[in-house]
Amino acid sequence: MKPERDLERLRSCLAQAVEVVGWPDDRLYLKDERVSAWSPAQHLDHLARALERVFRTLDVLLASEDPRIMNTGRPHFAARMLLLAGWIPRGRGEAPDEVLPEPRPVRHRVRELLKRLQQDAERFVGKTDALAATKGRIPHPLLGAFDASEWMRFCFVHTKHHLAIIGEIDQRRGAGVRADERTATDPGSREAPAQSP
Repeated sequence: MKPERDLERLRSCLAQAVEVVGWPDDRLYLKDERVSAWSPAQHLDHLARALERVFRTLDVLLASEDPRIMNTGRPHFAARMLLLAGWIPRGRGEAPDEVLPEPRPVRHRVRELLKRLQQDAERFVGKTDALAATKGRIPHPLLGAFDASEWMRFCFVHTKHHLAIIGEIDQRRGAGVRADERTATDPGSREAPAQSP
């Protein structure tokens, strides 16, 4: 794993995610069950929740003094394949409860969290050698124990996975189910639409 490369790619993905949160309601809250049960807004909410937790995990591993840090353990076989391939198969896993999105995420809250995560990602620039050198591991709720480099790789691969799903929902939106106008009102929706990622 190369944390410097994965961090750079993650930063690019986060910039894309911030653009998506600026989409108009009929794009941001669109659901197309052929692609996903979640709208782009829900994918962003899930991503933000997951990244927030992983960044805290990376901070713990860098500090190297926490009872959650293990000296043994590895990612499960499927997780190792996921990290090596840089790809998550669709519809195979379920998100842990603590990172499930709201049924209708509030745009400005998701935007604020994504912008804060962009700033948090900047904290790791210049620390990628330290991330690569950490020996401790902290378990993922479903995938086994990851070291810091594996956690950074997971951040990038997981974020790329959800952005790809968002892109597919957006590409198919002409044939998809439009967001219900009664639930698609959001005080932050008067912004100019962002460009598609």
